[in-house]
Amino acid sequence: MENFATFVTALYEGIFDDAAIRWPDLKEHFGKDLSYIRSAAEARGEPFFTVTLPEFGKVIDRWLDHGYMSPVVFPRGIPTTGVFFAPYRAPLLFSGLLWRIFSESGVLLADVEADVVLFLRTLTRVCEKLESPVSFTALRKSVKEFLRCRSGSPS
Repeated sequence: MENFATFVTALYEGIFDDAAIRWPDLKEHFGKDLSYIRSAAEARGEPFFTVTLPEFGKVIDRWLDHGYMSPVVFPRGIPTTGVFFAPYRAPLLFSGLLWRIFSESGVLLADVEADVVLFLRTLTRVCEKLESPVSFTALRKSVKEFLRCRSGSPS
């Protein structure tokens, strides 16, 4: 992938376009989420998508298993908003979808839409197993540098 930010932004644009068809009332939320995704792609790069978002997805899965939004320390880089049930904070990212399955008090709703869970899992895990290919030239240069450092020779 030559430009990861361009790739991942286009991928998320497509996912949010599909979500906006399913939930047109959340289009504004999806626009905010996409703006954050664009910023994260530029500022944090691949680790945000391959590590941070999948960690956030695991947090959401724990909440689903427990039946409520249990207090957690959010993965670094996940924006949070004001308190929704004292003294815990709620995630701001993907909040439009999260409030479709959890009440304001953080309890799992009785009538959870399976599509919401599917989209949340897609958004948090789509890049989880993404591997960034390394060019042979870059690999050779790294190995040479490693061997040079290991041998202690200056060149």
